[in-house]
Amino acid sequence: MFKAELNDNVLALSGRLVASNVPSTHQPGQRLLDQHSDELFIDLSKTDDVLDLVGIQFLAVLYRSAKNRGKQLKILGIQEIQKRSIEVAGFQFLIYEQPR
Repeated sequence: MFKAELNDNVLALSGRLVASNVPSTHQPGQRLLDQHSDELFIDLSKTDDVLDLVGIQFLAVLYRSAKNRGKQLKILGIQEIQKRSIEVAGFQFLIYEQPR
């Protein structure tokens, strides 16, 4: 079962981040962006290793939306297989432009 839970400035996802589950992330994702914190986090540590293009695009939209609002978004808990999927899809900035 897929879950998207917001706790302060951390959006914790669990399950498969794939096209069929992404619609349930829109409201929590918007609430994450609306947080007063300048540092936002997405925690993928409890997600399945399967990550499709729609899931990657969701992460990219949140990342760029946060940046446009003057905020930093860091993605935590990315698994190695997910990193490879992100790189193959051409979204390396999600991994390598992470704020330190």
